[in-house]
Amino acid sequence: MFFVVPHFCPYDKMSTTKTTTKSLQHFINRANVLTLYRKALRIASQTKSGKEHKQELFGEIREQFETHKHLKTDDIGHLLSDARLRLRALRELVDMTL
Repeated sequence: MFFVVPHFCPYDKMSTTKTTTKSLQHFINRANVLTLYRKALRIASQTKSGKEHKQELFGEIREQFETHKHLKTDDIGHLLSDARLRLRALRELVDMTL
């Protein structure tokens, strides 16, 4: 059985769907950001503090990532290296509380 898939041409004048192409670096940065976000949440969940403190920490992590959500691919590289340093500091703080 064959399925007929309509061909979409981005240059077709009749087309109503607007396509935007994203670079490979965009997807690499996206994967790196998501990995850092997950690691930060995992580290924050390991604290022995109370539930309120954990929720506050989760909120702070989420806020930091959401404030930079609008940035373009070129600006992300510097922020990724800064986030890695902050993640290392967070890990050390959590290890001190254990």
